[in-house]
Amino acid sequence: MLKRLFGKKSNETVNTTESLKATLPDRSENTGQSKDVNDLRSWWQSTFSSDERVYLESKAQELRDSSLVMGIAGGRHSKRFRFLTSSGEPEIELHNLARYLNTPQDRHLARRLIDKAETYYSNDPEKLHFTYTAMIPIYYRDRDTDGAALPRTIQACERMISFAAEMAKIFDDERRERTAYLSQRGSSPPDDTPGQQMPIHMGFQQLAIIREKERNYTEAIRLSADAMGQGWQGDWEKRIARCEKRLANQRKAD
Repeated sequence: MLKRLFGKKSNETVNTTESLKATLPDRSENTGQSKDVNDLRSWWQSTFSSDERVYLESKAQELRDSSLVMGIAGGRHSKRFRFLTSSGEPEIELHNLARYLNTPQDRHLARRLIDKAETYYSNDPEKLHFTYTAMIPIYYRDRDTDGAALPRTIQACERMISFAAEMAKIFDDERRERTAYLSQRGSSPPDDTPGQQMPIHMGFQQLAIIREKERNYTEAIRLSADAMGQGWQGDWEKRIARCEKRLANQRKAD
């Protein structure tokens, strides 16, 4: 549904894409499917060792989502491999596998997978939204053991927030379309029906947590207000009230 709605290239979508190009990792425009496949195959060979590739194949198989990995690796599965798999979006496989590997022993592999998804989707805000949803917790988990993890988390949050308003409109359009469809069928979706409410926005949520922990209450309040204004789910009112109280105490102490 989102993909179909997003396919309508409005002026807002075009402007959002242009603004993203200034902040996201550069990705040269591909000229054909074979070039995309070759790029991924080259990345696969150069980014992971032989043992890592074998391991990733086994983890992908656990997910019942091995077509991308096995296809890049070649061999007996290469005939059924297509760069555009049944989902039509190979980075969804990278995203799912990266999220599946978000464990202490595998997170170094998850990072490489999700970083590739980010660069490959640098021109597609919708797909980037879901990529960052997976990326943020992958990096944040290592904030206490890796000095680069927290800055990378913050960067991902800020990039995700930069086009959050456009994504909110897409989700809201989907909700309205679903409601209209069910109404025509003589039924109304309950409040907890998936697609009826706006989802959580990982960028707003995680960055608000980070700023509150830093005692930057003004910024935490601003982020919470922006997220609430756009309609994203979250305990925004409670966070704002808590941060306003702490900010007042902070000012008294100063």
